[in-house]
Amino acid sequence: MHWTGKVTPTAFSIGKLNVAWYGLIITFAMVLALVIAIRRVKRINVSSDDMLMLFLIAIPIAIIAARLGYVLSNYEEYFVKPYDWKAFVNTIAIWNGGLTVMWGVPGGAVGALLWAKIYKKDAIKVADIVLPIVLLAQAIGRWGNFFNQELYGQLITDPKLQWFPMAVYIARKGAFYQATFFYESFLN
Repeated sequence: MHWTGKVTPTAFSIGKLNVAWYGLIITFAMVLALVIAIRRVKRINVSSDDMLMLFLIAIPIAIIAARLGYVLSNYEEYFVKPYDWKAFVNTIAIWNGGLTVMWGVPGGAVGALLWAKIYKKDAIKVADIVLPIVLLAQAIGRWGNFFNQELYGQLITDPKLQWFPMAVYIARKGAFYQATFFYESFLN
């Protein structure tokens, strides 16, 4: 079996709690983005406290939007009859995965605009500095998909093309697929 098939989504466990590589990588990406943003926005008179507030407003809204997008895209899985407490918990269970960046980024942008309005900051100037950092965080975060063995492309059957970064071995499928997570990471 190729080395890329021997990955595990769990980085470590604390008792019964499994800590996922995906969560660690995403958290690292967000914290790094915050640190870089704090350093960069000083040139436009935005304080580190202001950036922390932007982070504390935008990230939760982004997570809610990302989950909402995922749930709406998979409507039949989440809105089952009877829609009881268990179904509701399943709908909000981000700890089981199911976030979509296509809704998360616009949600974060809404949070940033809300922050700019509340704190009377120039949203365009802040976006000009912060958006490249968002792309860096996205590039790092895509590596969480590698550990989850998700976000891969078409099947690669030619053995000459079964190498990383051209392809990645997906253990549960027992085959090589395009390394789409890597392509997206690189393009970001």
